[in-house]
Amino acid sequence: MIHLIQQSSKHHGERGITVNKKHFSLSMKLFLITCFSGMLGFATYAMMRANSLSYYQFLHHISIIKFDPEAKAKEIQEKAKTISIDDIAGIKKLMDQHDQYTSMWLYEYRSGDYIEGSFASILEEPYDFAEYLTLKLYYVQSDFETAIYNNQLAKKIDFKDGQAVLVVNDLHGLKYSTQYFYISLMISILVCILPALLFMHRKVKYIEYLQNSVETIESGDLQTNVKEQSHDELTSLASGLNHLRETLDTNIQKEKEARDANHKLITTMSHDLRTPLTVLQGYLEILRLNKFKNEETKRQYLENCLENVKQIRVLADKTFEYATVFDATDCIKLETVSLLSFIEYIKYQIEYLQMEEFLVEYNVSNDDAAISINLEMMKRVVNNLISNIYKYADKKQPVHIQCVYEDHHLKLSMQNTVRTTDVQTESNHIGLESVKRVIKLHQGTCYYNLDKDVFSISIDIPC
Repeated sequence: MIHLIQQSSKHHGERGITVNKKHFSLSMKLFLITCFSGMLGFATYAMMRANSLSYYQFLHHISIIKFDPEAKAKEIQEKAKTISIDDIAGIKKLMDQHDQYTSMWLYEYRSGDYIEGSFASILEEPYDFAEYLTLKLYYVQSDFETAIYNNQLAKKIDFKDGQAVLVVNDLHGLKYSTQYFYISLMISILVCILPALLFMHRKVKYIEYLQNSVETIESGDLQTNVKEQSHDELTSLASGLNHLRETLDTNIQKEKEARDANHKLITTMSHDLRTPLTVLQGYLEILRLNKFKNEETKRQYLENCLENVKQIRVLADKTFEYATVFDATDCIKLETVSLLSFIEYIKYQIEYLQMEEFLVEYNVSNDDAAISINLEMMKRVVNNLISNIYKYADKKQPVHIQCVYEDHHLKLSMQNTVRTTDVQTESNHIGLESVKRVIKLHQGTCYYNLDKDVFSISIDIPC
């Protein structure tokens, strides 16, 4: 069994299904990244300022800050043993024995009354104890400084004739408050710009990839797919490159197929023309040399020459038909015509077969519908099929022809029994190839089958 199928991929007007995706332009993405980076940087700065005490403790841990409030309290304790708790001058001199980054206060042990004290000289303005009690000292410009001000040590001190509570406030961390500010600021700026830099780096790398893809296409590699990332202008560019690549590849394949078809045509026609030309040359040579017995033989030779000329003419016509059809583009001009005009042409061809004594059984539509086809091309299809019936069908067996219009589809089918005697098989199948091509250009389907001695063809065209 020989089973050949030709089917087009899509009907006219059919569109692929597209999925709408969220689309942000590059400028919008950059704006959103900038806003996000700004908020992230601000949050980082706020977090670092809120955890400034950890930095202060770290400086103590690595011995950058070497001041020890406990050691200072012990120093005061040794000197306080020789001083009366009522000796205001002595106590004042004792409380002034500290550097510019240390504040100290002294309170009566049992009553809690303030005795004496002094603020660190590093402070820009003096603060009395009452102001300290109102916590004004805590409202400073920096959280880091606030943590420093809270770094206090309370220690009971024994005087010669009484007891007191010594409060030591270590302010040595103020040396590093500006440093910590700049560190926080630098880290926050880095966190702020890093997302934007990563975004720009990613886009630049993708642009370089698209540039390399263009060079790849220019080199002739049309099989490598261009990867599409995100959904922005660059993605549209990548999609356009893929479409361009596919279009170029399709056009190149069509050009190759056309070259192969032309080469096959030339080879086939050269072979098919050789036989009738050789026979024609032989008969003409006999006639030229007068090597015939009588006038009847001469007449027969001339008839044979004429028959071979007709055969050559048929092959030439087929070559022209093949070239006309296969040089056509994938787009043909359709026209709206009456179905009856096409049916009338089929009836005319049926009458021709009946005149040639073929038994034709047919069923054709009487619907006067408007159909969209290329009428001249479809007439050529019918003419080719009727011609095949005339050349190869058995006149003793019925020929079945049907043409109906259903659900906006034109359906044409033919079936005949192949003659088994005195039949020259069509070596190139140009007629059927042209039929398939015309049906494909109409976005239709064409099935034909040769099973033993029965040939059938079925055509379906959306119109």
